[in-house]
Amino acid sequence: MRRPFIFLLPVLLGQCVDGSMPALITPLVGQRIEIASRPVPLDTSDPKRRRLGALTLIGAWQLTSTTRGFGGLSALDVDGNRVTALGDGGTIVRFRLGRFGNASDAAIMPVPAGCGRVLRKADNDTEALTHDAARNQWWISYEWRNAVCRTNADLTSGMAVRVPHEIAVWHPKRGVEAMTRLSDGRFLIIAESVSSTTGVAQAFLFDRDPTDPAARSVMLGYRPKAGFKPTDMAQLPDGRLLILNRRFTPWNLFTSDLTIVDAIGNNPVGVFRGTSIARFDAPIITENFEGLSVSVENGKPIIWLISDNNFMRWQRTLLLKFALD
Repeated sequence: MRRPFIFLLPVLLGQCVDGSMPALITPLVGQRIEIASRPVPLDTSDPKRRRLGALTLIGAWQLTSTTRGFGGLSALDVDGNRVTALGDGGTIVRFRLGRFGNASDAAIMPVPAGCGRVLRKADNDTEALTHDAARNQWWISYEWRNAVCRTNADLTSGMAVRVPHEIAVWHPKRGVEAMTRLSDGRFLIIAESVSSTTGVAQAFLFDRDPTDPAARSVMLGYRPKAGFKPTDMAQLPDGRLLILNRRFTPWNLFTSDLTIVDAIGNNPVGVFRGTSIARFDAPIITENFEGLSVSVENGKPIIWLISDNNFMRWQRTLLLKFALD
């Protein structure tokens, strides 16, 4: 990937490590936008390469838009050809993705006002998105506030918002980073912060919607590879979990590791870890991948990744589509 000049490193470190953000963007609800997509190679040294670990590339595109507020995409949900992405600047981007990567019917809107009063731009740092397709409900997590908000079907209104006491004490800059609703209705939430002594990120498994005051939880731990932090997760049709992990260093910038974890059982305890199935490191395409989604096509799981460009000109918004072997 492109390297920044050395004078950009302090800014980069502030954006990617300390959680600083650009000014809050407040687009109109359902504001129409244009998104351009351009194919990019999986491997810059071998443009014909399609395989990466257990993944086979279907398509990879760089997305751009002249609309102010497009970018910073940190969470992803793909259902059919409908793409919904959540930005850490308080925005939601939705569009339809064509067979050859063309984006159409695109719109941008603010996160629902009903998810809580926004006093600072940091309060709208939305990092995770999960969906109950059967009931057509959505949940959004806020990293700085450690809050979870349940919304209506079109993501325009917050129906319930709560800061579960279990995660209320998480550091605001390294709080709720990954969240998913499991197929049985339970919710798994993982903090971005990884203990420097144990190498474990704290996690909680809720027995129901965490915005429900009656929800109960079990404390767990997730151990990523050394130096990595979890950024998103999604459940496969067979019940196993995929967890996207990221490492940032000033010399190599971004490296991502996609791991697969055994299904969360009925009585989970202790610390769980995954097995790496794909690693994104140069010359493989690299970026600040923060969003992960699983869809199904022809009965087979499809894996999607999206990157957060931190609203930096030298970074890219990338959307990747893979088949899982």
